[in-house]
This record gives sequence, structure tokens and C-alpha cells, in this order.
Amino acid sequence: MHKKINLNELIRFSSEEVVADGLHESVNFRSTIINMSAGMKIKGHAAPEAIFYIIKGEGSIIVGEEEIPAKAGDFVVTPSAIPHAVQADTDFSFFIVVGNQ
Repeated sequence: MHKKINLNELIRFSSEEVVADGLHESVNFRSTIINMSAGMKIKGHAAPEAIFYIIKGEGSIIVGEEEIPAKAGDFVVTPSAIPHAVQADTDFSFFIVVGNQ
């Protein structure tokens, strides 16, 4: 079965919380679109390998102690077992694919 989703239609922000929509889950991976208002942060957490594609805005992906600036159009891969966090400098939307371990 195939699935087609327009990510731009899922961009929406809340001043109170991060908005996340699960898009697909299988035995191998799960994918989500995450929307963060400017100034929001997702605290550091360990996770399997992850792939981020930035759809809108600017922010940072923090991997361990390294802060990686990210803006619309960027593609960032984070390794497994190293904590990562996300900081939104502007309204910030990204698509993330995380492996299931």
C-alpha cells in the first residue's frame, strides 16, 4: 500500500506546545512531522539513528555537545545512542525518520 502526504499542509504552530503528527510507522522506522514555535526546545534524549529534513524556519539540532545550525532545506543525520535535542530559533518545522531498534 502506498501513502502520499503533503507535508506543507501539516505545518501548524501552537504557542503552548510542540505539535507533532505521526505519519507512518513500520517494523523498521517511524516518521513524524514536528512543528515548534520560536523559542521552544525539545530536551535532550537518547534515540536510535534519526534523519531530519528541515521544512521551514531556523533552529539547531544538538547532538551530544555539538550544536548544528539547521534551516529550511537542510538534511541532518544523528547517530544512535548519542542524546540529541532540538531548539527553534524561528517557527521551525521538520520531518524526522527514526529507526526502530
